[in-house]
Amino acid sequence: MRKKIFYAATKKGKQKWFATALMFSLLPLFYFKYANFFIDSFSNLASFFDVHANKYTLNVILPVGISFFTFQALSYSIDIYRNRVGVETSLVRFTTYVAFFLNWLQDL
Repeated sequence: MRKKIFYAATKKGKQKWFATALMFSLLPLFYFKYANFFIDSFSNLASFFDVHANKYTLNVILPVGISFFTFQALSYSIDIYRNRVGVETSLVRFTTYVAFFLNWLQDL
């Protein structure tokens, strides 16, 4: 029998875990895709008001498939929230699901 590491006894607790999972899934996507946009926008806005700040643009290379990985993790979190699949306790099995879109998690 598997240990229930992230078990929530109440609906409110389940919603908190779901919100946490959504946040950790979406943060890398927003960082890699939109960090430079916001830095440039705030720099341009500051120069409009004659405040000349050093424009520091992050030259971050966008990881290949970040949107795919993000949406895979989101779909897994949504499936857990809706009780369609159980919580996976193995990090290896979870990452292979996210990376390779394997459906064997649904059979567990």
